[in-house]
Amino acid sequence: MIFSHVSFSYDQKPVIQDFSYEFQKTGVTCLFGPSGCGKTTLLRLMCGLEKPTKGFIQEAPANPSVVFQEDRLLPWKTAKQNVDLVGTESEKWLQLVGLKDSLSQYPAELSGGMCRRVALARALAAPSDILLLDEPFTGLEEERIQEIVAILLEYAKEKPVILITHKMEEATMLNATIVNL
Repeated sequence: MIFSHVSFSYDQKPVIQDFSYEFQKTGVTCLFGPSGCGKTTLLRLMCGLEKPTKGFIQEAPANPSVVFQEDRLLPWKTAKQNVDLVGTESEKWLQLVGLKDSLSQYPAELSGGMCRRVALARALAAPSDILLLDEPFTGLEEERIQEIVAILLEYAKEKPVILITHKMEEATMLNATIVNL
């Protein structure tokens, strides 16, 4: 994916100006910078939720999988059913994120960290060509973060992962290429 002189504004307020970058075809890239600098907007451009005001994106992903800042789980679906919405092998993915005993629980019955792991399992289960992660470790204990990092490093061997974080140690754990905004 190649961003060429991309700019974007919300209601004529510039958020991104003349951004150019060629993202790796595999591995982890971290969008790093202060709040309000355009990290989430870049992610929204990557997955087609927004279109550039100026410039263009080449080789945009056809099938992105996203973990947004909010978990965006359907409250009337169980953990397993939320993952089943996008792909197969939901039990495998939920087990990998440490939720094998929570398949039949609804989001309201899960802690915030558990809901976050369901959102991660759902994104990993989806047939995609890129994984976009906006603050994916929010609400997770250190032990769980280490488990998720191992999963993401395996994923990144075959497909690109774009990570948004405010914590440099998270980018370091994932051996990420840093893009400072």
